[in-house]
Amino acid sequence: MSHFLKVTFALLLGGLTLQTGFAQRTGNSPYSRIGLGDIVFPGFAPNQAMGGSGVSFANGIFINNLNPALLARNRSTTFDVGVYGQFRFLKTDKALQREPEGNLNYVSLAFPLLRPNLVTGVQKVKWTTGITLAPYSLVNYSASTFSKVEGSTDTALVNYEDTGGLSGVSFTNGFNIFKKLYVGLQATYLFGVINNETTTQLYSTDPAKFAGTTMNYRRRTNYSDFVFKPGVAYRDTLNKNLLITLGGTVDLPANLNARRLDRVVPLAGPGVEIEQGIDALDSLKGTVKLPAAYRFGVTLDRPFHWALSADVAYHKWSGFRSFDQNANLKNTFSVSVGGNGRLT
Repeated sequence: MSHFLKVTFALLLGGLTLQTGFAQRTGNSPYSRIGLGDIVFPGFAPNQAMGGSGVSFANGIFINNLNPALLARNRSTTFDVGVYGQFRFLKTDKALQREPEGNLNYVSLAFPLLRPNLVTGVQKVKWTTGITLAPYSLVNYSASTFSKVEGSTDTALVNYEDTGGLSGVSFTNGFNIFKKLYVGLQATYLFGVINNETTTQLYSTDPAKFAGTTMNYRRRTNYSDFVFKPGVAYRDTLNKNLLITLGGTVDLPANLNARRLDRVVPLAGPGVEIEQGIDALDSLKGTVKLPAAYRFGVTLDRPFHWALSADVAYHKWSGFRSFDQNANLKNTFSVSVGGNGRLT
């Protein structure tokens, strides 16, 4: 199959999965109300199995989506699909909610464009390219609260419903420019929609009696733009059987295009819209500033036997801005350690 057909196949398959798998709702998450939602870990299954580490580890059998430089270690065509599932527990003083969730995690294809010379085994530059479709963030939040209406005996039932998220199409290129040095660049087109709904229902002192018109406030925000991640890796021999690899990446700061539409929809009753009463409050174009993120790691491995990796990651979320508004997010710092090996 030609490289063109491979890429076309990946794009067609990816288009279907983006419309089906990535659109699936995940378990209820209060944290997904913050910023752009729950950010999805960009590593594939092997990285997840190694405790989230691996920015400096790749063996050519799997696709390393953490560091674009190490894509150059893939010397043959590789196709990878991942899914995930988990249980989430939400607990308050009065209730416990169990939320199972699952989703398509990623679809990825990588193939070499410049291979080593089959006769001499020598090629000055080894080049591998790849395309990946994966979710960037997921939003799913649902909650209800009762409160007294100030100045009256009525009670207000407020329902919050947030859904959506962002997906990304990544085009990655990795180069082995010297025997021990790798460089790469991943360009990702992010796009998606996040919906936020707040519905308020008024009740009299009898909670079972509906007292008046329900108001539904809706906010729909569309996002789209490119983000870039360069990477570098250095791999050297410590002794006859042991190798060391150093790797690092930088998620460059980016400004996403965003368009927000706010509406108020009066309801004659729960779920019954009064269409002629729909009022568009605001339509606004702006930007969302994504701050820089850094990941560095080191790996010790004996090829085809075992590997140990350790990563440190820092994300400057305090620089996040949405329509020029500070979200007051905190910077994050994480350490990941993991390994793999043969049983025999």
